Parts: sequence; structure tokens; C-alpha cells
Amino acid sequence: MTDNIFATSVFFKLAIGGSDLGAFHTCSGLGAEVEMETYAEGGNNGFTWQLPGRITWTNITLTRPVTADTMKIARWLNETIQRVEPKDGE
Repeated sequence: MTDNIFATSVFFKLAIGGSDLGAFHTCSGLGAEVEMETYAEGGNNGFTWQLPGRITWTNITLTRPVTADTMKIARWLNETIQRVEPKDGE
């Protein structure tokens, strides 16, 4: 047995649109599901095509303790909700 103490920690750094939103300890819920569509060809009765359809994404959950970086998220949410971006209709 070793006398060394190994402390491990993993952080996930989050930046959206150039805004640094801090680091998180855990990230859960990453995933996607692809619906498959079956297509039976007219002349080949022993085979069906499996074609990818819609992709649905699961919600992710990021967790961290309350720190000074918590205000970064609050400011980013407020700016995102209040922001109005003009669209050109194209």
C-alpha cells in the first residue's frame, strides 16, 4: 500500500458564445436517441432499410457548489433573456 495520498477532481469548464460561465464538478445526462425508420423496398422482400430519423437530445445537468462564479450564470441568464436580436427575414 502506498503512503501517497491522491486527490483527484474533475472540472468541466463552460463557455457559451464567448462568455466564461465557470467550472462545474459533475455533468450528467449527456445523450441522444435516434429514431429509426423502416423502409421496405419494392422488389426485395428479404431486406428492409433502417434509415435514421429524428434525433432527440437529453437534458444535461451541471452541478457545482455555490461560489463567486455563480453570479456569472445569473448575469448570463439575465442578458440572454433581455437580449433582442433583429432578424433580417432570410
